[in-house]
Amino acid sequence: GALRGVDALVYAYSIDHEMNNDGKPTARPDPARMPPFALDIDTYSGIRVYGGRLAAQVYAGRDWRLEVGGDVYHASHDARRRTDRRDTGEPMSRDLIWGGARIADAGLFARAERTLGIVDVSAAVRIDRVWADADSASAFFRENVTDDLEARETNLSGALTAGVPLGARWRLSAGLGSVARTADANERYSDRNPARKMQIGAEFMGDPSLKPERSTQVDLWIEASYPRLALAFNVFGRRIDDHITIEPTELPRRSAMSAPTVYRYVNGEATYWGTEVTATLRLPHALTFSAAAAYLYGRDETLDEPAFGVPPLRGDVRLRWEPGARGLFVEGAWRGVARQDRAATARGEKPTPGYTTLDVQGGIELSRRVRLRAGVNNLTD
Repeated sequence: GALRGVDALVYAYSIDHEMNNDGKPTARPDPARMPPFALDIDTYSGIRVYGGRLAAQVYAGRDWRLEVGGDVYHASHDARRRTDRRDTGEPMSRDLIWGGARIADAGLFARAERTLGIVDVSAAVRIDRVWADADSASAFFRENVTDDLEARETNLSGALTAGVPLGARWRLSAGLGSVARTADANERYSDRNPARKMQIGAEFMGDPSLKPERSTQVDLWIEASYPRLALAFNVFGRRIDDHITIEPTELPRRSAMSAPTVYRYVNGEATYWGTEVTATLRLPHALTFSAAAAYLYGRDETLDEPAFGVPPLRGDVRLRWEPGARGLFVEGAWRGVARQDRAATARGEKPTPGYTTLDVQGGIELSRRVRLRAGVNNLTD
């Protein structure tokens, strides 16, 4: 009948992670540090995730390909930190990082593809209902962020793509999509939790009332395929409303060993555009040459500075030799990364210098079941 296939998935995973500061500088006394005595620090975190997905492929006519379904997940997070004096055992602090934070998401989706003459069209839509809350929060969190730990959202996402051939070898495609991303447990419930966000090692405060990010993107790409040559070029523009980012605060840090500034997760606005280009060329003598380049520009409209964590211009070149005997290959790869001067200085980022790396590797089949591969990454340091 109309039902052509069913995919079903149920999953669960659990992560328990405990670490201490044994062997670290903080485990030894240091008169030049505050506090000067040795510390005994123990941190525990646990994450439990359960979920599932059910999707059906449905016959909706000869020219249609249709999939409908739903998915659900539930994630719970708990983390805490204990700090004592190592020499006397005197308790220093008991810190709550995640107080039994829970996030659940139930979604329904549909995806359809159809060929209309020479145009291939695909569309997707999904709706999500999100629940977030926590069992507890510290007095500091309740006083400086909020006493309401619950949040409810209904998010709608969708995308539309169309592709048309431009002759026998070329193809032009365009896409438009708008996707919502809900805030995660760190962004909602971090309680001056030390973390490293790109270059910044500092303490971060969450906010349960963060709005979901709304990312709207337009893509245009062109592809070419010849017997010995393949090309692809893509350009895109992206607007993120209620962008989840960070801003500095005047809140006091929890630990004297942390960076002096505490950052808070906030909503803002951001604009991005970027481009990617790739090429692969098959050469004589079993050689294949490939190259790729990518550039991303981002601006935080709310803080009026470059967007946070944007990578610089990058280029990759590879040359691979495959004579076809026993899986033998030899490959050299070069990567060049430009200097990044567009740094989010208000949030602690600094410009980074450019660099280049050269990698070489090769391999061969020793038998039907054994392959040997060897190489050196960053050959020239």
